[in-house]
Amino acid sequence: MKIKLFLLILFALRFTISVNGQLIAIKTVPLATGDQFMIFPAKYAGMGNLSIPVDDPWLDPFVNPAKGLHLNRSYLFSSPSLYRITNDYGAAETLPVSGFYRNGNWFGAASFSIQQLESNFTEQNFRTVPIRQNLSDSFSENVYLFGALGKRLANLNTSIGFSFFAANLQAMEGIELLYPNSREIKQNGSMYDFRLGLVHKMKDGQSVEAVILHNRYNMTHDLKYIDRSIIDDSWRVSSTGFRREKNSDKSRTWGVHLRYRKQIPGSNWHFGGILTGNWKSHPKIPNYELMNIPRDPGNSQAYNIGLGFAEIDQDTIVGFEFIYEPIWSSTWAVAANEISTAGGGLIPKGSRTVDNRFAFSNYILRWGISKEASLFGFQLGLQFRRISYLFDQTDYVRIIRRRQKEHWAEWTVSWGIMVNLHSFRLHYNGRILFGTGRPGITNRGIANSTLRTGAFVDKASDILLAPEGKLSLNDAAVFTHQITLAIPLK
Repeated sequence: MKIKLFLLILFALRFTISVNGQLIAIKTVPLATGDQFMIFPAKYAGMGNLSIPVDDPWLDPFVNPAKGLHLNRSYLFSSPSLYRITNDYGAAETLPVSGFYRNGNWFGAASFSIQQLESNFTEQNFRTVPIRQNLSDSFSENVYLFGALGKRLANLNTSIGFSFFAANLQAMEGIELLYPNSREIKQNGSMYDFRLGLVHKMKDGQSVEAVILHNRYNMTHDLKYIDRSIIDDSWRVSSTGFRREKNSDKSRTWGVHLRYRKQIPGSNWHFGGILTGNWKSHPKIPNYELMNIPRDPGNSQAYNIGLGFAEIDQDTIVGFEFIYEPIWSSTWAVAANEISTAGGGLIPKGSRTVDNRFAFSNYILRWGISKEASLFGFQLGLQFRRISYLFDQTDYVRIIRRRQKEHWAEWTVSWGIMVNLHSFRLHYNGRILFGTGRPGITNRGIANSTLRTGAFVDKASDILLAPEGKLSLNDAAVFTHQITLAIPLK
């Protein structure tokens, strides 16, 4: 009765209700991101990440553990990938090995990945010549481990599954650019992701699915700064020693993802809808150099509401989708000791010294096509993402309230080539991201200041900078390549 009641609730929500948007990333600056977490095989990645009206039988078991029913046999996958960010902003190479196993009503998946990440960090202060890090400091290794187990319930066209993901992280791509004045940065941390999934298929071609997830992200940034002072009008500088600083970056996310999909009667068209909610707590936010006032904790609420259509023929898929993404975030700082305000008052120890509030109104458009013959096939896709937010800051120490509007657009062009042979399948995916780069601020009459720059976050954490002034950008492009070898097992 409990299972039937849960399915009835999902059916009632079907018109307001894939998987790719289960974790919603929050960005307040247009940071150039690499595909650090491209570690799973994907059959339709070349279609612009189209996911609402189209199922991806290779990727789905790794993002919703109950969707192993999409594969009717066992597979072995290897999906090496690499990406490069122009202007020497970062790079990585990843070697994953994944497997999917099915035996009757039981199915499972596992994956192991090792990654080398290159930071290409340079120190730039005033007009000094950039100094690169030591070789050992420029390269970091990350390890990723995934496991999932699911079962089709007897006498029901329903499956349930549970998955676990763990990452041992020596670096997150681009974090060094958030501390442009540091001489050295060492990162260390971990991420854990737990998911419980459910899928129910109905006789008339409809399907509903749900995922409940919990994500825990913990990183530590150990920084070394060289103190300098300007010694004359020619901007020559003198080193006066060094200091060390340690920052923590922690976040906790609870999420719910609902999806509905249906074939329109009498046609090859399929309709889908999603509803996703993320509730995030940020126990500790790093004191990045791009912001103007330190913050401690914060909270966020992020949602995805999307619709998509696709025409699916025997060898051709054409589809498009639209996703609206409202997000509300707030961060704040508290007084370590009693503080005097600009108006002569006092802020007691433990009371707030600053409030930062963000209201986002983002949207995503995707289009994709896939054409496949018996031996060869190709894919093309395009994704447009617009990020827009209103920033409202109240400084109780200086007694100042500041409001700032920011927006930018990100374009991703993707493509894929498939080769089908008798004993295996070879699939190449590529994409280029435009519209991001190395952000700075236009402040104190200086545009694109190297003293105030920053970079990335993707799947595992959020960048909630409260920028000191209007944003500027040094453009960069991200080139990503992935080759998947899929071997069916008897």
